[in-house]
Amino acid sequence: MRDEAAARRTSEIDTAASLEVGPNAFLAAAIVEAALGGGVSGVRQQRNLHHAYVFDTLMTDGRRAVVRIAPPEGRAALCHTKAWIDRLNEAGVPVPRVLAFDGQSEFSSIVLEHMPGKRLGQIFSRLSLPAQGVLAGRLADMQALIAAIEPAPAQPGLAHGPDNRPGPKLRWSEVLAVSLRHSRHRIELAGLIPASVADRVEARLTRLVDLLDHIPATLFMVGRLLSEAVVTESGQLTGITDTGRFFRGDGRVVPAFALVDLLNAGHSGKLAEAWLALSGSEADASFWLYAAIGCLHLMGDYGGAQADAAMALKPSDRMRLEGVLDIAITRIDRLR
Repeated sequence: MRDEAAARRTSEIDTAASLEVGPNAFLAAAIVEAALGGGVSGVRQQRNLHHAYVFDTLMTDGRRAVVRIAPPEGRAALCHTKAWIDRLNEAGVPVPRVLAFDGQSEFSSIVLEHMPGKRLGQIFSRLSLPAQGVLAGRLADMQALIAAIEPAPAQPGLAHGPDNRPGPKLRWSEVLAVSLRHSRHRIELAGLIPASVADRVEARLTRLVDLLDHIPATLFMVGRLLSEAVVTESGQLTGITDTGRFFRGDGRVVPAFALVDLLNAGHSGKLAEAWLALSGSEADASFWLYAAIGCLHLMGDYGGAQADAAMALKPSDRMRLEGVLDIAITRIDRLR
């Protein structure tokens, strides 16, 4: 029976391969077989990244690996990601190890170890409060390790743009303003929510500029907690699956965005609150501003060019997001 199932999965790979030439299941299987030795019996495409196609592979001997494949225009970004994964591993940050890398082929690729466990969003409702506390501690530790990789810019408040690419340094408030404008543009393109919703956040950002630009800058990694954190049923953090999006600025952006993700999914925000507390930080007006900006990010995800069917906006989605934004705005006004 196992052989029949393996043959059927291999047939599915061959069928997918016949549809196109490029970053597909057949190429993913070929890359993993060449890199690790052995046959691949199954390939499943995951959520794509902005610069690469991502596939989860199962080998005939039971080994699993994840492969990211970049088209030619994504080669530089994939090379950048590989360099950062190496640095994060050296620093002790729980991210997948690089098993193989090819930056020379037409479709560059990186093969990563498969991290055991499940994505946090799949099991969060089953995590006890003590397990959430354990996870919050691990997330705080991970963020401290990332912040220590490089010294912060000499002048407080300065920040690099996304992916830590070289370029002109901006004040932290300017980085946030750019992020806000980007979300407003995505909301306008989707046409599902009035873009004027961003006006409320922009007004609060303007009032907090002086505070924001005196916050010491540290290195941090932005991601979606529920979809990118891999954990065990007991709340142990196995690792973070997506890497490569780095900023310098106020690292409290990360638990603030996590708080929005949790509230938007209908969960309690206690995990994010514990993470913030264990980091030695507090939820002041700037923290809730980050949460409001994170809410705009989510609004921009609905109906966008990259959104799948699951991101179609329902009336309940809009009500929930507007409710989360109302909470953030109220806290900003109360604390400033």
